[in-house]
Amino acid sequence: MKIIFLAWGKLSRRTRDLCKELGIKPTFIPHGPPYIRSYIETKKMLYRIAPEIVLAQLPQGPLLWTLVRLKDKLNYKLIVDVHSGFLVYDNVKSLILNKPFKRYLSKCDLIIVHNESILELLPNDIKNKSIVVYDPLPKPIKVKYRPQINNYIIVPSSWAYDEPLDYILDEYFRSKSRLKLVITGNYRKRIELFRKYKERPGIIFTGHIHTDKYYMLLSQAKAVIAATTREYTMLSAAWEAIAYCKPLIISYTRTIHSILSDLPEYFKPHVKGSLEAILRKLTPPTLRDLEKRINEASKRLNSIIESQINKLKEYIGMVK
Repeated sequence: MKIIFLAWGKLSRRTRDLCKELGIKPTFIPHGPPYIRSYIETKKMLYRIAPEIVLAQLPQGPLLWTLVRLKDKLNYKLIVDVHSGFLVYDNVKSLILNKPFKRYLSKCDLIIVHNESILELLPNDIKNKSIVVYDPLPKPIKVKYRPQINNYIIVPSSWAYDEPLDYILDEYFRSKSRLKLVITGNYRKRIELFRKYKERPGIIFTGHIHTDKYYMLLSQAKAVIAATTREYTMLSAAWEAIAYCKPLIISYTRTIHSILSDLPEYFKPHVKGSLEAILRKLTPPTLRDLEKRINEASKRLNSIIESQINKLKEYIGMVK
């Protein structure tokens, strides 16, 4: 069976992980707007390969339009993995590149969404051909060496503007926590924020680091803080904490709570004292209790995700 999983512009970690679960290699076309080169390369590739099934990472809207336009000519099934950014728009660019193409979802054979909250955003007439598939949990890797620091909380960050890092830092300093705070990721994306806090005691900014070093830091952390101000998003850092059975402190959203229930500790970004109160009570017994709760979440979610991926495989025809 000829199957491809296609992405334009940026290949997400979720797409890579889903491809591993399905046993296929992602097909990545890196060109950005106005996507003319992407359209030409995609058309040539599809005619050359003649796939039976095409999976696509959304957004972008023009990718969906391209695949729907060629679908009947090449007679393939079209499955799309819909990120919340295809349905909820943070800016004018996102709206222009996605909203006009939303109607083409009705032409797809199967729609995959990341969680139940995104499912609720879909028009009622296509919900009956939509399934929920959570992100596959990362597979923990063996740590070859230990970090030179100890007794720390890790904050995995992409330094995107939906991550309230200034709030986390202010709450940390007010808490007077004895644990250090390690913030990963490319701080040059928000250089003024980095400069404001870089000399403060107890804070370590790692900058961009290799995957192995990142997982080494994660595996030795006392706890993980994951934060977003966006609804409909499930954070990669949360999945990583669950995979490594690390105590998880996470920002409250309806989407996150619907998936994780009361297993992590929640704070409300921009509510003064919300995170501070949690950090003040992070004693060894509290951390052990949190770790036990996350261990329960890991077992439950692994079972759910396995079932969801098997359902996808059944649709594709990979399992009987």
